[in-house]
Amino acid sequence: MKFILNLILIIIFISCAVNTPLENKSSVVDKPKKDQVNNVVEPIKEKEPEVKDIDKSELIDGYRVKIDAVETLDEAEAIKERVKGSIDVGLYIDFLVDRYYIYAGDCTSRDEAEILKSDIAKLGYKKLYVFPKKVRKLSKKSSKVMKEQYSVNIFKGENYSYAVRVRDIIEKRFPKDNYISEKDDHFFVFSGKFYSREEAELLREKIVNEFGLTSSKVVLFNEYKNFEVKNSSEKKESVFSNNYIKKGDNPVKVQVFVTSNSDKAENIKNRLKSKNYDCFINRSSGLNKVMVNIYDKGSLNSKLEILKNDFPDSFIVKNGESKKSRSFSKESKVKKRISSENMFYVQLGAFSSRASAKKVEKKANSLGYSNIVILDSSTLYKVLVGGYYTRKEAEEAREFFRSQSIDFENAWIVVK
Repeated sequence: MKFILNLILIIIFISCAVNTPLENKSSVVDKPKKDQVNNVVEPIKEKEPEVKDIDKSELIDGYRVKIDAVETLDEAEAIKERVKGSIDVGLYIDFLVDRYYIYAGDCTSRDEAEILKSDIAKLGYKKLYVFPKKVRKLSKKSSKVMKEQYSVNIFKGENYSYAVRVRDIIEKRFPKDNYISEKDDHFFVFSGKFYSREEAELLREKIVNEFGLTSSKVVLFNEYKNFEVKNSSEKKESVFSNNYIKKGDNPVKVQVFVTSNSDKAENIKNRLKSKNYDCFINRSSGLNKVMVNIYDKGSLNSKLEILKNDFPDSFIVKNGESKKSRSFSKESKVKKRISSENMFYVQLGAFSSRASAKKVEKKANSLGYSNIVILDSSTLYKVLVGGYYTRKEAEEAREFFRSQSIDFENAWIVVK
């Protein structure tokens, strides 16, 4: 009987549980009102760079230059735009793990990539690397790299030594990218290399204000790429340097000076060597002949004229010919001239102490002059520049010194 009662109670309980409607059950958590909904901040995800579909048949094995790796796409795009403004080359952004890598170029050889790397380095990027990559196959027309570059042409003339002095003076005030180039028997001095004409014009304005060189002008430096360009950071060399010597070539000998005074001959030789001439002294019959070897025979006549600017009696001594009569008459003429004519000097000042004279000598040296003499008299130390064989040469040097410093405005010419 007890069992039957328990069974009935269980059946009743189950029946009640099944018949209870679920939709009337209240929610455990009340729904929030609209104005009570909290704003949910979701993490911002960088948009990955879009990569255009490229037909795999257009890809070949090659090299690219890695410019940089940055954390954000904005940084990568900024670098890309900056490089794009200066170099006409393909630029790419790759996303890898957590960084954006900027690559440049579709180079078919490592040498080509290394050249591109050097061009990009000029923009100030230091950690550049060349990597093997699949690159786009480009036509020859699209293979140019550097855009046009502008420079300020400061000087054009036939006198190399004067071009060196101009370059050295400009370099002290504007030390970056100063060059001497040669074309058509003329020497050119350039300052600066820029990717925009506006920047070059700004430099020209500074040069005009500083040095009064109103004849300077902005030119396309690319037009002068065929020049023999010597950068100021390299060893200063002229077209007469040993770099122009070819094995097996016999140089043309030019006699530039003759004197019975061996010390004077040594001074002339050293003066020529300071300008990178290949020169020597031929001593015979009591005379000291200062000779210059010229290896670049193609422009022999023009170089002879340059030598004649400083040494008017220069002449060519042909190989294999003694030319005794010519040499003797020339030597006699020059010897007579030396004995009958004095030398011209520019006196920069006279000082009571050698230390003061040395300071002036150092300043003159900084302007590109090495032919400086300090004469020690009984009471004064005189600083002289020279000697020059003509008054005109001395006057040109005097005007140059007067234009460079107020300290030299009273420079004058003396004859000794």
